[in-house]
Amino acid sequence: MFSVDTASVLSLPLYSVCDGAMFVMPSCDGACQNNKFRQTQKLEEMKSQMNWDQQALQAWLEESARKDEDAMIIEKYSRQDELKIKVRTQHEDVDHGNTSAVQ
Repeated sequence: MFSVDTASVLSLPLYSVCDGAMFVMPSCDGACQNNKFRQTQKLEEMKSQMNWDQQALQAWLEESARKDEDAMIIEKYSRQDELKIKVRTQHEDVDHGNTSAVQ
């Protein structure tokens, strides 16, 4: 008859299989479980913070691009307005007999 001592079975390491490889997992008591839980919480908080930081960065980049586009549009219309003012000023000078302004 074969007998198994439960104390010796409980002292054997646990195994985990990941992608076909077998890893020895150390036994873990309550303190170890608490530590794992806290570390997992910290990791999740960091992931959450990184995700938020990534979202904030993306929003900032989009807003920056909009401001750059707005500045380019304002510059374009400013040049057009300056050209119109110059042309009108030249026409007014010609209409008033001041031919020195048109060259």
